[in-house]
Parts: sequence; C-alpha cells; structure tokens
Amino acid sequence: MNFAVWLAWGWLLATQPRGGKFRPMVQSDCRQGECWETQVLARQLQHQSPQGQLYRITTVRRSWPLDGKPPAQFQERFQSYVYCSRTRPASIFAHPSGKGYLAHLLNPGGEYFGYNQSAYPVYWGVCHGIDNQDVFSPAMAQKAKQLGYSLKLPSEQIELQRVTDILQR
Repeated sequence: MNFAVWLAWGWLLATQPRGGKFRPMVQSDCRQGECWETQVLARQLQHQSPQGQLYRITTVRRSWPLDGKPPAQFQERFQSYVYCSRTRPASIFAHPSGKGYLAHLLNPGGEYFGYNQSAYPVYWGVCHGIDNQDVFSPAMAQKAKQLGYSLKLPSEQIELQRVTDILQR
C-alpha cells in the first residue's frame, strides 16, 4: 500500500465517530423571527478516495415562529450530500430549479457566510461525529487545524451537473 493511501485511511479512521456507527443528531437555531430544528437521520457512503468521502444524508426539518412552540413532528424530509475532505469540504443539495445541484464549499474553522452557515454543523457531525457545539468558536478552529484543514479554503457556492462532479474539482 502506498503512503498516500495509508495516510488517507489513517485520516479517515481518526476522524470518524467512535465505533464506526453513525448517531443521529439534531441542530437548532433561531434567526429573523423563525426557529428551526434539523435532524440528520442517516448517512450512506457513496464514494471514497484518498481525497475524501462523499455521503448521501437524510435529514428532517421543522420550523416555527420565534414566539411559538415547535410542531410535534418534523414536516420536511430531504436527501442531500456531504463531501468530507480536507481540501474540498462541501455540502451539496438539489438546485432549486430542479436542474443539477448546488454545492456550498466550506472552510471548517475559517471564514463562513450567512448563506452557508447552517451547513457547518451538519458537516462537523457527519464527517467528524461532533455535534451540539459552537462550530464557529476558536476551539473548533483549533480542532480544524488539528484535523488538517488549512482554514483558508474557498467558501463559496458552485453549480454541479452531478453530485460526483465535486470529486473532479
């Protein structure tokens, strides 16, 4: 086995949730008069390479007015993707037009923007088993450095024809 493959496997094993089993996680937030809660129910490995792992994830969501109570049930169910990579981390979802996909390129531990802010807790949870933490804190920036992220990755939105196009960029 060559060194690059050995290193990639080592990184994968060191950064996955203990026990190798995915544990469903919940995130919540309130902004601009609305509260929401998202639960990641499952992840399924779609592609693995020395550059990263592409997962399809299943999430459910519920929302309510800031001064209200959350509904008893989650109303919306989604399929999206997370690309766990030290060089091209991304959250990928269907384009609202119905044609292709949008990818939010992420910069774990570094700069983020309002439009991709909600992708970070999902990324940290799916890729590293970290949830219920302030993923924008200085402690998480340090954790990102320890995991090999540069903190200077592009943080932007790009269009993809296919989900797997993220693997060639």
